[in-house]
Amino acid sequence: MPSQPLLPELYYDKRCGLCRAEIHHLAPRFRNKMILVDISAPNFTGAHGVEPLAMLQRIHVWDGERFHIGLDGTLFYWRVAGFGWLTAILSWRWIKPVAAWSYDTWAQRRAIRKGYCAVEKVS
Repeated sequence: MPSQPLLPELYYDKRCGLCRAEIHHLAPRFRNKMILVDISAPNFTGAHGVEPLAMLQRIHVWDGERFHIGLDGTLFYWRVAGFGWLTAILSWRWIKPVAAWSYDTWAQRRAIRKGYCAVEKVS
């Protein structure tokens, strides 16, 4: 009997309100297509050689061979969710650098505090 292909793994912070809301919204689209891994679970110690803190700093998606991190991770799971039209637009060569910069700027300002994430105000 042939082995079943491994599903991609999406690592997300269930304590984060934004992450939790997006995953809750997208979870039905991921059924039988992606494994959801809560990195805030007490027994989570990292995956595929990456520490939990690094996974808290940027979204990580494991495709079975390598990680897609940050905007590339988001585009990966949005494709799985069926948003190919959006990922196509955000992947255009003149839009992707701006989208990546926006993601990175947001991720740098994101703070993990008191069991949830928040975006710090820019002064």
